[in-house]
Amino acid sequence: MLPASFPDDALKRLSDEGNLLRVWTPAYANNLTDTQIHGLIQFYTSAAGTHYAAVLPGIQAESLDAGAQLGRDVARRAVREVYGPLPQWRLLHPPAAGAASGE
Repeated sequence: MLPASFPDDALKRLSDEGNLLRVWTPAYANNLTDTQIHGLIQFYTSAAGTHYAAVLPGIQAESLDAGAQLGRDVARRAVREVYGPLPQWRLLHPPAAGAASGE
């Protein structure tokens, strides 16, 4: 249940120009100088910047996939480290030929 003061508090926050500017102004405008923003615009309108913007989603997707794969590998090794010494684990998961340290 919301406190009784919620509508008044929300109206007060929405009426505060500073709060509205922080919400509606992009983060770069609050954190970069005009010169830095101009430099970003120059970069993103250059050939290199256009190419960078085009390939960035692929870079992000590959980074996410690599992180997810790393998480799966680490989880697998952690489970193996905990359960590996148990005889039933060794029966169900025999070490691969030539595998080092049971990984």
